[in-house]
Parts: sequence; structure tokens; C-alpha cells
Amino acid sequence: MSNEITTTVMAGDKKCIGTYCYGDVDWIDHCGALLVTCDDDPDNPWLEVVQPLQAYNSSMDPIWEVYRIGLDPDYFDWADLPAVASCCGLDLGELKTGLQDPDPINRVGAICAIGEYYGFGELDPYHLTLNVPEVRERYPDEDPDFNCEHEPNVESAILDKDENGDLVIVLVCKKCDGKGEFVPDLNDCDWE
Repeated sequence: MSNEITTTVMAGDKKCIGTYCYGDVDWIDHCGALLVTCDDDPDNPWLEVVQPLQAYNSSMDPIWEVYRIGLDPDYFDWADLPAVASCCGLDLGELKTGLQDPDPINRVGAICAIGEYYGFGELDPYHLTLNVPEVRERYPDEDPDFNCEHEPNVESAILDKDENGDLVIVLVCKKCDGKGEFVPDLNDCDWE
């Protein structure tokens, strides 16, 4: 799925622009990929995959994993593209064409398929792990679904179902009883 929005991405002290182009429309809370470009280096965009709440850190604060992936198609020569295509339900020819497309936006789907197959940690082993204040600092135009102005100090985390029957994790802040729902990655689990 491809959509287009524009948001600010702070890469260190550089203000860059992220164009949402792949994944859930609510990318900050449900996993999405941004094509990030900085004014000082417009010819070298990168893919930034944002995955919320893949795990909790030891203090039970919600975290996001941010994978920064270069777009050079030659980097992916090691990937077993027939296996990626088969696993992701893609046509091998379209996967290869997408990976070699001169337009970086069109490369994103192929790169995300490789990341979904191997795990994005294989594409960026030095990924960022960010808490709520750090996510808000990196993406100042966005606000993750944690309805609390405090740095999260989670009192409890429970698995629940939302109004659609989807599984969510509900977090409650100790300081103000603010609540936030996060959808965990439960695709590999057999839930009833």
C-alpha cells in the first residue's frame, strides 16, 4: 500500500522531510516506511521503517524501532529474491523491476518485502530504539497514540481488544492515568 504525506524528520541536528509511502496510513503507531530526504543531500534519500512496540524495554516504557536503510539496489545482491517473492506473494519479475526502478519511491515496496522476509534488523543492524519523547523529537509533526504529556511511566500494560476486535496493548501512565493503545505485531501468534 502506498500513500503520500509529508512530515518532518529530525536526523540529528538536520531537519529533513519524510514522505510516507508504504505501510499503514497511521504509520507512527502501526508501522510504516518513510522516504527521507535532506536539503543538504537531496540525491541520497533513505528509507526509514518505523515499527512501534515490537518489545518493551526493562522499564516497560513503549518503544519504537527505527530502521534506516539505503536505497542502493546493489546492496541487496545477497538477498534470495525468489524466496522473498514466494514468501511475500509477489511476482519475481515485478520484485526485481521494483528494486532496480530509478524512482526511489517505487523501490520502497521491493526493499520492504526484503525487510519483511529477512527482518529489518538484517538491513540495519544499528537501528535506533526510541521512547515516546525521542519519537516526538524525531518526528515533531506526529504524535504517537499515548495520550499523556509525561515521559511514560507505565503502571500497567494489558492485552485487550479494541472496538474492531483487534488485539491491542493498553498502557496506563502512573502520573496521570493517561492511556494509550498500541497494536503489537501478533502476526506470528495463534490467538483465539
